[in-house]
Amino acid sequence: MAVGSREDVRAGWWSRHWFAVSLVIILLFSASIRLFQIDGFSGEYDEGAHLMVAWLLSEGHALYTEIGSNQLPFLYQPTAWLFEIAGPSAVLARWLEVAFALVGIAAIAAIGRLLWRPSVGLLAALFLSLEIYYFEGSRIFLGSVASVAVAALALLCALYYRSTGQRRWLIVAGVIFSLGMLIKPLAIFSGLLIPWAIIARRWQEATTTNTGRWARMRLVAWPAVLVDCLVVGLAAAALPLISLILYDGGALISRMIDCRLATKAHTSRGSSYMVRTITGYVRPNIPLLLLAGLGVVAVVRRRSAGGLWVLMWLLLDIALIFVWRAHSHHLVLLDPPLALLAAFALGGLSHWLGARGLRFVQWQAVAALLCLGFWLGSLILNWPGYLSVAPHGLDRPDDRDRWEAVRLLEQVTAPTDFVVSDDLSIPFEARRRVIPQLADVSSESIGCGLLTQNMVMQLADRGGSAFIYWTNRFLDEFPVLPFWTAEAYAGREQISQEHIVYYNKQALQIANPLHVTFSGLVALEGYELDAASPSQLTLFWRKLSEQTIDYKVTLRLLNQEDQIVVQYDDWPYGGFFLPSAWPVGVLLPERLSIPLAMELPAGEYRLVLGIYDPQTLELLQAEGASEESQDMILIEVIKLGS
Repeated sequence: MAVGSREDVRAGWWSRHWFAVSLVIILLFSASIRLFQIDGFSGEYDEGAHLMVAWLLSEGHALYTEIGSNQLPFLYQPTAWLFEIAGPSAVLARWLEVAFALVGIAAIAAIGRLLWRPSVGLLAALFLSLEIYYFEGSRIFLGSVASVAVAALALLCALYYRSTGQRRWLIVAGVIFSLGMLIKPLAIFSGLLIPWAIIARRWQEATTTNTGRWARMRLVAWPAVLVDCLVVGLAAAALPLISLILYDGGALISRMIDCRLATKAHTSRGSSYMVRTITGYVRPNIPLLLLAGLGVVAVVRRRSAGGLWVLMWLLLDIALIFVWRAHSHHLVLLDPPLALLAAFALGGLSHWLGARGLRFVQWQAVAALLCLGFWLGSLILNWPGYLSVAPHGLDRPDDRDRWEAVRLLEQVTAPTDFVVSDDLSIPFEARRRVIPQLADVSSESIGCGLLTQNMVMQLADRGGSAFIYWTNRFLDEFPVLPFWTAEAYAGREQISQEHIVYYNKQALQIANPLHVTFSGLVALEGYELDAASPSQLTLFWRKLSEQTIDYKVTLRLLNQEDQIVVQYDDWPYGGFFLPSAWPVGVLLPERLSIPLAMELPAGEYRLVLGIYDPQTLELLQAEGASEESQDMILIEVIKLGS
């Protein structure tokens, strides 16, 4: 009797706690596969930028006013708090992302349990844990998984309100949802599911009487619905208002709105881009999508209210993807509803098998086989991604190049130095800060004008002890910057074919100083002329004041009778970098090739230079020239022939 009582107690305990125990096992499994070999370079530009911004924020630099960033504040702030406690570390930031991912997995399990039954929730948690986009996104500091996970938790709270009618769940849902939006606004459309849960609750209360559908609509307490929506709205507005107080509200709004609009105008993400993005998501997720498709069919056929709610969640996320023209890593927002639909399909199949006389053990075995098939299919399709962030010893060749750049940066700079880089993961791993205003050098920042070639040169001229070209973003967008960098830094290390580290910042060395000013607008500080190849000329310009008119440069080769034998007229830098766009006060080298005719007779020739207005052809007055002429200055006497 005592033995039977103990067995009954154990059975009762398991029946009450099997869901929680199973969920803990799934979470431990999910954490273990994510934390395995989590160090190393991810190859994601965004992660390097996020790590650098969080580090600068942890050291007291002001976000938006001092630190250049186009992202919302709660993407960085939790990581910045961790950096204040334990110091900057990519692994620490990734641990936090794993924690957010586990929250999302637990939330999906609870949602499946509330909408259907515990087994469906556990299956949904397993499917979400194994989805490759969710897996990869939770191992690197991008914020997409964190935003989606927090939004799922907010929707879970809304469902708890639907079940209990307690408004405190609405308040919690609003606060948590706004937190997710302040990380990344990926789930902004799915926020409409919270009002849906409110209406569903009031509709449920009105269906206690046996009346028709339209009569029930009149019985719904619509004033209470409005009050509930107002409660959610006020709760959701709390964190954004706090953010406007803690951070510079004007700068935040300017960067978040103005830059987004400008980026949309300058960035081309057409139908072909979306096809490539969606195809890239579909290819590794065929098992999940097949099960989710079966889930959609089951929802429609069984008219499941919970299934319709999840289907609407999926449709809202798809709408956001096409409206926003989302990046590939943003497609992780599709994972929670797809995992729920796939789990519902598997649960429906189990129900179908049971209804046809199969015993519990039999259809449970079939369900286990289907899960195993999903696992094997997902593993076969996605196995390279499960080790995408490898340890130092297993890095890809380009990652080994990055570690070489990290070691070089540690040797040629001091820990207190600031550097400039178009791949911020390199200085972060070397524990070298970038200039705060250059903490976001994304294509979006360049496209919307928040980052310009002038700004990079000015800031690097003031305090950049090293300059790193890695992603070719600077090389592609700023054609003059490489020439300036090559002159401004004495040290140069070619890491790979296109990856260069410049160091030993120095004042530009001018072989032949002049300091001739032209009408107080621009100065020619000097020049360099190769004696062995006199056609190769480098001019050193400095803009003295702001101007709106662009001038042309004329170079003339005069013989001993002051006759022009060669003339070269062009815009500075071939028109790619006009004087109106130059930064004031920065020394800019320009390399020219003078077209010297080979048939010129031997003798001495004078190379002279002038600047003129292309509209009036009037030469600007030169001040500081040694020659009597006040518009053309002597560069050098060139000897041709023997």
